[in-house]
Amino acid sequence: MFRRALIPLDGTSDAVTVFDHVRPLLAPDGEVVLLHVLPEPPSVTGDFMDSWLALQREAEDYLSAVPFPGLRGQVRTFVDVGDVAERILAVGAAIKADLIALTKHAWKGVPRAGLGRIARQVLRNADRDVFFAPPGRPTWDGVPKRILLPLEGPLWSASDVEPVLHVAAGLSAEVVILHVEPAEIDPLEGQTTDRPLSLAADDRERRYAEAANHLRSFGVEARSVVARGDPSRQILEHAESLGASMIAMTTHRRRGLERLIVGSVAESVIRHSGRPILLLSASAVPAAAKSTGVS
Repeated sequence: MFRRALIPLDGTSDAVTVFDHVRPLLAPDGEVVLLHVLPEPPSVTGDFMDSWLALQREAEDYLSAVPFPGLRGQVRTFVDVGDVAERILAVGAAIKADLIALTKHAWKGVPRAGLGRIARQVLRNADRDVFFAPPGRPTWDGVPKRILLPLEGPLWSASDVEPVLHVAAGLSAEVVILHVEPAEIDPLEGQTTDRPLSLAADDRERRYAEAANHLRSFGVEARSVVARGDPSRQILEHAESLGASMIAMTTHRRRGLERLIVGSVAESVIRHSGRPILLLSASAVPAAAKSTGVS
């Protein structure tokens, strides 16, 4: 589970509900750091500065009043100044947060050009796990928990599936691994035959089964399903049909988040899914395994 979560809040009621999504993901003694970022004042003199200082005090009062029922760990609050995305990333690094959790209410009903400069910067540049929660309160309690973990075809590696271990173990959740293969490859479009499609059918089936077996070897309930078509559409449709509690996507720091964003998969899933989205960094595997006792 996560030991320190940074939760940026923008003052809206939807933003505060992110804690209800994050609480089950925290270790019993997990710490929450609330962040509110104010714009830099254009002037440091006169009445404006007095008004800005009053705004800072209001932000501090707002953060200190946020309720956290059921949290046994510490809650800290921090008001910062500057570019919002830059300060989220900087504070996350400074406090060594292992999770940055955001509410994705700002992604709905906003033109693409104005959508998510902050979110995209966090997605592309975060060197830790990032969690997007839908607005509103979740129904974690009393329901079976199921995590959908999409992979590209059968050519998975341990670093693709192991980052989800600590989350699945902490939630006692089943992991459904979704292997997505392209519907077709058109050489005239400049694409070449993808390696997964060049594997023999029985080899592909074996690789699909091995991904779930690998998670089960750590004591996590897991199974694999196969789909062919547009990755984002398949992820969304399977999350709905499986009743997934969460969609988890593993990223690799050298090819990871940027690869997903450029391909529009992560952004499309985040924009259109009504479920929480957890982007897991493969670099977090050792710490994750250590925190849950798996090895």
